[in-house]
Amino acid sequence: LSKLTHEGISVLKHASCLGNSFDRTILENINSLPMDLFDKGLDEVLINGLLIRMIGVKEKSNYYFAHDRIQQAAYSGLSEEEKSQIHLRIGRWLLAQNQIDEKSEWKFDIVDHLNNGLESITEEREKQLLLNLNLQAARMAKNSAAYDFGLKYAQTGLALLPENHWQHSYQQSLDLYNEIAENAFLKTDFAEA
Repeated sequence: LSKLTHEGISVLKHASCLGNSFDRTILENINSLPMDLFDKGLDEVLINGLLIRMIGVKEKSNYYFAHDRIQQAAYSGLSEEEKSQIHLRIGRWLLAQNQIDEKSEWKFDIVDHLNNGLESITEEREKQLLLNLNLQAARMAKNSAAYDFGLKYAQTGLALLPENHWQHSYQQSLDLYNEIAENAFLKTDFAEA
């Protein structure tokens, strides 16, 4: 990885935050490079065999890492601040592409990326949105019998509540505590419940 150009490293680091496989569209939208430099960086990592492109695949994931260790090395080369910023960019982009409501197909990866980018969120409005998304995700996970995930989402939502949440956000506070209790009980973590 140390022999790559700045463009190649940038493409690889951003790709590492997307997971083992991903779509080019999202990678080019979250990368901060101009398109010509992005293409140069992508070509470089493809030529060096670090990423592999699936030709003729109709699925969204048309690129993948040649080996898990390549993704891990690229990801570990990011500082915690860089990881947070990239995950936030990914989450925002995914959220903009998908209208989320109670009836839509739920996309847990959107909430996961936004949660991983939580440290980079500065606006209260966006924190409030993420709190609501975590509450929805906790409910959806519980309804799918994924109680560990339901508990995780509810706890993350709880951490987003303001200090005096019982006075200013009573219903959200109650809903989050109920989700924590129900998910913990259903996964037989009675101490947490």
